[in-house]
Amino acid sequence: MTIDQTTAGPSAIRTELDPRSLLVDVNIRTDARLDKDFIASIKDLGVLVPITAVRTTTGDVRVRFGHRRTLAAIEAGLATVPVEIVGDDATDDAAQIERILTQHAENAHRAALTGSEQLGVVEQLCAFGMSAAQIAKRTKIKRGTVDASLAVVGSELAKAAIERYDFLTLEQAAAVAEFDNDPDAVKGLVVAAQQGRGFDHLVQQLREDRDDEVLIEAKVAELVTAGITVIDRPAWTDTPKDLDSLARRGAGEITPESHVECPGHAAYVDTFWDCDEDAARADNDERRVAEATYVCLDPVQYGHIAPASESSRAQQAADVDDDARKEAEKAERRRVLANNKAWRAAETVRREWLKNFVTRKTAPKGALRYIFAEIAEGSHSLRDGMEAQHEFAHELLGIEAPTSRWQRTAGSDGLINTLSHAGDARAQVVTLALVLGAFEATLGVHTWRSQNAVAARYLTQITAWGYELSEIEQSVIDQVSDHDEFDDDDDAG
Repeated sequence: MTIDQTTAGPSAIRTELDPRSLLVDVNIRTDARLDKDFIASIKDLGVLVPITAVRTTTGDVRVRFGHRRTLAAIEAGLATVPVEIVGDDATDDAAQIERILTQHAENAHRAALTGSEQLGVVEQLCAFGMSAAQIAKRTKIKRGTVDASLAVVGSELAKAAIERYDFLTLEQAAAVAEFDNDPDAVKGLVVAAQQGRGFDHLVQQLREDRDDEVLIEAKVAELVTAGITVIDRPAWTDTPKDLDSLARRGAGEITPESHVECPGHAAYVDTFWDCDEDAARADNDERRVAEATYVCLDPVQYGHIAPASESSRAQQAADVDDDARKEAEKAERRRVLANNKAWRAAETVRREWLKNFVTRKTAPKGALRYIFAEIAEGSHSLRDGMEAQHEFAHELLGIEAPTSRWQRTAGSDGLINTLSHAGDARAQVVTLALVLGAFEATLGVHTWRSQNAVAARYLTQITAWGYELSEIEQSVIDQVSDHDEFDDDDDAG
């Protein structure tokens, strides 16, 4: 081998060599674990740190440190790489011991960039005018991470948080940035990140609460503009009473329009899901809305009901009992609405997790056994997914669903094409997505309300593969306390 010496130190030679000419046969690392981003980086920027090598007795050059860089350079098609030849290759026991120890130290004691350090990289590149797309392309940092970094850069609170708390990821710091005007939300997010549980679910709940606040503020502004006093929701024992309650107490027909001249006219605002009759039957609520409930601040003072007297105590007691019953019904309704809201928030997080989960190249441990067991069980949920042509599985996999049964039989369905072009490992993942998508499509706000063994089994399985349950999802499993019941085909709800 001819070596063109370009730089020489007291005992080393710096040169440029064809990476294909280097020997990579002696290394403690048995698998170079080359990834596409590393190879792309080498292709774009070259080998930045020279490969350390020794000269063999036959005149060849053997890599001592930099095996991954060498192999990546070959994959990237580089003509030459920088090599520093530090001496002759020794084969005695002492030299081999030294080689093993130094190769271990060189590989074992590397530290990746912290979130704060990676943030600094993105921030500085952005300051030089690079776009998010350009930063992602040149650094090989995932675009989502770049976007998260830029969100953090725009928030002094989030930047301070990621510098102070080394457990915060860039994505978590971006969520802090999203709520940096809400100290309680930020505190809750930091605690969830530190404890390592519930972070994604908390973020989604905070987003939905924020959306509710926007609706409530708009409705309150509308009421205030109309000259109507707005109060917090009163308890049933408080003096203010809603107009429906007053009508039940014998005050006669009373509406917001007829009550508007009363000095006690007021309202409180709540949010709820508004849906048409068909959507309600399908458990597919359409939109969140804010609505005013009108009250009288003091129905006795303003003459809607008479003051308590000896003769009216029995009636008053009956009214109180009736109000208590109505309030209990309202409380139960509020519980249902709150749990429905929690379920929808969890559903958003769960489905996003599923979409990421099914992008993997190989199926997780136990996937084949799970697929076989569910096909053998043949539950109604799985059959529904199949009969609906796996519509939700198409969404999970990012594949356009067929618009007709003819498309499917004609082979133009993207799912069929995906399976036909996939290797065996990826085909297992796609098949798993069909099963998971079938079960996921049957879940809804009805799921938490009753014992549902199939849903519990499904949630238990994805939890074993890394999904983190919310409280409302955990309640589905808790209702099926006897795990033997998971084998029953119980598609309740």
